Amino acid sequence: MFGGNAGDGALQWRHFVGYETTYQPQWTERIQKKNLILCDQREHAVSCVDGQSGALLWRSVIGQPFLNPTVVDETIYIATRSGVIMRLDPYTGKKMAATQLPKKLLAPVERAEGIPYIYAVAEDANLYVLSAEDLSCAEVFYIGHFPGSVTQAPLFWSGYLLVPVNGSDYCELHVLKFAEKGLRTERAQVLRLADGPGSLPPSRLGRCMLFMADNGEVKIL
Repeated sequence: MFGGNAGDGALQWRHFVGYETTYQPQWTERIQKKNLILCDQREHAVSCVDGQSGALLWRSVIGQPFLNPTVVDETIYIATRSGVIMRLDPYTGKKMAATQLPKKLLAPVERAEGIPYIYAVAEDANLYVLSAEDLSCAEVFYIGHFPGSVTQAPLFWSGYLLVPVNGSDYCELHVLKFAEKGLRTERAQVLRLADGPGSLPPSRLGRCMLFMADNGEVKIL
């Protein structure tokens, strides 16, 4: 991983994270953007470095393969493929809470700013709604998806939770809503996004959301 000067392109620092690593760095603070979270998929560890100097601030060993971290409200959530979810302190890397889901995970968890819950779509069937503080289970919602059909994190958008679900020759978008703040999940509608699966995460375009399927189909909602 390299850190450079955006003005003249000069290299400021470098940090080895292993050739296996594909996750991009993330800021621990959305406003100040001072420290960066780096993943090491070879050693199964997460590090925090100073964004300007690259100096190591802390390193936390996860100990097993994990998915791309979710950083919201200056809190770090790590989900492993075995179904373990951890909450890390962004200043020390200390594990503040952890839980084991009864199913494996193929996608990172999601949390919206100001919502006291995180959302984890299991390898099949269920969506788990967990407390953002102690990771206790607050609700289980049955989506009914097949094993391996959800590989992207669910996404909050305009008060709804979007869950792309792939089939062999299609991609559907399950739009979920909540009867109260973040809880009592209901299915609002299911949209046919494309005549083929999609492996790319959706992108925000202002008020709109852009989806691209693996076959090149593009849809803007």
